[in-house]
Amino acid sequence: MSSLGRMASGGKFYSLIEGEAVTKRPISYERAPSKELCALFASGQFLSEICDLHRNNVDAHGGLGLDIHFRCDDEIHVYHGLTRVFVLKRMRNGVLRASADEGYMQYDRERVFFREWGTHESGFKRAMDSYLRKLKIDPRYTAKEGRIQMKWSRVSEPWMAFDREARLQYKSKKYRIRTKVFAGVEDALGQLSENYDSHRNEVRHRQWAKPKGGASELDQLAISPDGQLVLVELKDAETGKEREVYYSPFQLLQYVWEWHEALRNNAPQLLAQVQSLLDSRVALGLVGTPATHLTGDIRAAVCFGRDGRSDEVRQRYSLVLDVCNRHLPEGVEPIETWEYGAEAPSRIGA
Repeated sequence: MSSLGRMASGGKFYSLIEGEAVTKRPISYERAPSKELCALFASGQFLSEICDLHRNNVDAHGGLGLDIHFRCDDEIHVYHGLTRVFVLKRMRNGVLRASADEGYMQYDRERVFFREWGTHESGFKRAMDSYLRKLKIDPRYTAKEGRIQMKWSRVSEPWMAFDREARLQYKSKKYRIRTKVFAGVEDALGQLSENYDSHRNEVRHRQWAKPKGGASELDQLAISPDGQLVLVELKDAETGKEREVYYSPFQLLQYVWEWHEALRNNAPQLLAQVQSLLDSRVALGLVGTPATHLTGDIRAAVCFGRDGRSDEVRQRYSLVLDVCNRHLPEGVEPIETWEYGAEAPSRIGA
């Protein structure tokens, strides 16, 4: 029996932390679209051309395509680089509401696109295309890490990405805070803090940044050829902040522990939810067909665009990586490091 709880007859979760039975799933990943939403993507249906934005890698600002993803409560999020350019939500009455962050709403002042749409109306694609043509996006969202995000989202080897900005859902904030405490992470943070303290008064080298705990959204989820769930942390190793690059293995370590423990204590329902999302994307042609289903095993990788780290950053990264690899959950292989150069991904040394 796990330290978090166990399943009892009737499917209720008995939490050893809370000391009471609850019917709400403690940890979930409910991003798969409903059957009703999926039906709207069928050939000739209202949203049939939405997936083309992703499948055809439609050229938009900065030469990047658009990235289509599903979220809880039947939402479709459309990304361009690092920014979300619009959202479609299927409402309870069956209509679709198009919206965006306030900064992007200004490119459709007459609300030709940003409104509620009946699924038998005409003119949706025309309104969407008009909005996308007018849209202006700050280059900081499409250059550097934004471009890295899009490159890795389209790979088929060494794994196949199927979701981004991955965040597990917890039944309550209180439960999340109590649950997301892992001895392996705390011990690693302690060692990294000792390293920071030992270098505080150095004059020959630049000061290390102070290590920080806490991580909220994993950059990408992927499936490996043998069914492992790949946790991918993306970094700009050329022009990104040095501290974010060399501490990236520690950031990833926190996600590894969170997902490892969530899958261990909430299987098979949590794994089924992630698999359902993947299956939906396969059925809609947003990703290829994997060789197998997710097994529940975890693989972790820090991924760059071009590896432009300085010697100093490389040395610091190697030290942090070593600490993190010594504090991984049992059964998880060492964190990998990859770059995506001019042509294809390649694994590199620390």
